[in-house]
Amino acid sequence: MTEANSNRNRSKHARSHYGREELRTVRSVKRRTGGKNNYSKFTPMDNNESIVEESEDEGEEEDDEQEDPQPSSMAYDALLTLLDDESDHEQFHAEKEKALKKLEEEQEREEEELQEEDEDEDEEDEEINLEDFESDDESHDDPFHFHFNEEESIDRMINEYESSGLKVKMDRKVNHNGYNILEYLPSTSRCLNEVKTLDKLRIKKKLRDQFSSLDFKDELDKKLTLDIFNYKNINYQYYTRETDYQSLYLLHALNHLLKTRDRIFDHNNKISADPNLEFKDQGYTRPKILILLPTRNFCFNLMNKLIKLADIKTVENKKRFNTQFYSDFKIETLNGNKPKDFNEFFRGNSSDFFTLGVKFTRKSMKIYSMLKQSDIIFASPLGLKMLLDKEKNDYLSSIEVTILDKADGLLMQNWDHVKQIFTKSLIQAPKNFEELNCDFSRIRMWCINDQAKYVHQVLSFSKYTTPELNNIVKAPNLQGYALYKPIIDDTNNVMNQLNYQLFQSRIINKNIRLNHMFMRFPSSSPMESPKKRLNFFTKVILPNVLTKSPYTSGTLVYISSYLDYIQVKKHLSESRSEFLAVDEYTSLSASSKNRSLFEKGKYPIMLYTERMHFYKRYNLNGVRNVVFYNLPTDPDFYAQVVRQIVRNKLKDEELDLNLCSIKVMFDRFDTLKLEKIVGLKRASLLVNAEQEVFEFK
Repeated sequence: MTEANSNRNRSKHARSHYGREELRTVRSVKRRTGGKNNYSKFTPMDNNESIVEESEDEGEEEDDEQEDPQPSSMAYDALLTLLDDESDHEQFHAEKEKALKKLEEEQEREEEELQEEDEDEDEEDEEINLEDFESDDESHDDPFHFHFNEEESIDRMINEYESSGLKVKMDRKVNHNGYNILEYLPSTSRCLNEVKTLDKLRIKKKLRDQFSSLDFKDELDKKLTLDIFNYKNINYQYYTRETDYQSLYLLHALNHLLKTRDRIFDHNNKISADPNLEFKDQGYTRPKILILLPTRNFCFNLMNKLIKLADIKTVENKKRFNTQFYSDFKIETLNGNKPKDFNEFFRGNSSDFFTLGVKFTRKSMKIYSMLKQSDIIFASPLGLKMLLDKEKNDYLSSIEVTILDKADGLLMQNWDHVKQIFTKSLIQAPKNFEELNCDFSRIRMWCINDQAKYVHQVLSFSKYTTPELNNIVKAPNLQGYALYKPIIDDTNNVMNQLNYQLFQSRIINKNIRLNHMFMRFPSSSPMESPKKRLNFFTKVILPNVLTKSPYTSGTLVYISSYLDYIQVKKHLSESRSEFLAVDEYTSLSASSKNRSLFEKGKYPIMLYTERMHFYKRYNLNGVRNVVFYNLPTDPDFYAQVVRQIVRNKLKDEELDLNLCSIKVMFDRFDTLKLEKIVGLKRASLLVNAEQEVFEFK
């Protein structure tokens, strides 16, 4: 058989599996102009992260045999050595690039070795027995049906939504168990249906026991469940709340996949009986769920939870997955003084480089499936972006549910990777239609008309929120979006909790206090803010710290934005100020030297970046004053940095806490960050009051 004939046969076989064998003329296709993604723009963080190995698949036939993870592990170990190498800045980057190139070469070799996918066997595996099939009544109260399949209603709503300029309105604000939930809907005369009680959710029979076993602690959990299964976009801040939100979204993903599969199978049977019937039930490509996670350890834990919820006994390639994603490394054994969130994030395999396909067949679940044949794609933003840049593939063109978990970790890595995935690849029209193995007559009209963004669901789960996370869920979903915000008051904000702990420890009392001074600078727009912030720092803060502070040495300047850090560093260098700087790109030797000089008081100021704090959590000696050039992205970082002063007080009894200072720079666009640190009411006061300086003791 020639290669051309073989390709034609494979293409025909794939089309007959997902639909009819004939490629029929597509009727009532309404092409629209301006169909590009209209996601709200958001400012990326200018970050880079360490590159670590990834060994992505293509399809082993036998479970766990002929596996040799050693080359990848060796490359990973070599890279970790480089990260700790006491080389200078330029050598660090040069060696990191060499390590990255080596990892890519090893990945290519491994992919070539694993390109033995037997497509005929896969197609046979896809055939579903009648006993496995569960037909769904296409009811108007089924969220899956009315969100994806009622094409006339969807088309009318899209037209009206576009006519309104994609405007949204606040539908309601509700309070559940310490959370404010802000719900927004498109500015249209009518909206899609919404299921309002858990018992009305049409959960697939195979998943009902798992769903029933979920522990709904309160009305907040029930509300979150309804919003997820109603296909709303969600930005959920779990903050200090302990809830099993992962089981919710995994069951939602499984329910979505089962409904998609059974609907296609039902239509296949009807077409077999009457070839003239027409059905729209597919996208361009098979993958339907995308889950972005920051590290392999988080992926490992989530995958095991998925296996348990799917209740599938046969899991192909699980041993290989365990080898490449599991590690019993506990970072707290190296230093038991690190904060809890640090230990949780860097525990186990903390590699941020992976892309992994998962495919469900009649009797099994296959990890390391080919991405274009997968149902769910697990990935880190770095791993997925590099793969997309390399392959230029369209397997994200028909994703219907995207989940960002531990999104605060994604922010600390490189948010620009997430932004590029959303704007350049996710639910974008395929670039090469000739390479698609699909029956075009069965592709939904909103997909053909480049309108997938109106039904695409985005779920974000994070410790805290930022404008970037809010913007990403404000995509034009016809079901609207919901923002879940924990209510931070005068008792549970970070600053009050810190003062309470210090009071309980008898470090502060009625006579000994730490002075927190919040100083607002004028700014008319977020775009203008960086320039105004730098001007305020150089004209107001810096002279005060250098000449008027009781302690003229030991000032730590915490900067959350790397771009701001570069600007401040440049200004201090040009003005010939005496200062030190420690950032995420500083070599280990230079970092140790600078911290030692700062402790000895040789230099009055040390600049300290947020990402350096995130990755290292140094205990800095010699800190007497703190200047927050920006408010920390993670509210807990505020307390951790302020505690540096307290640590030095415990070492130096002569240090007078009353003379130490904590200065916080902010403008009226910092409300989200202020809320967690001082509480909602105080944040509103700080932003809107006429006075510009506020002291808290």
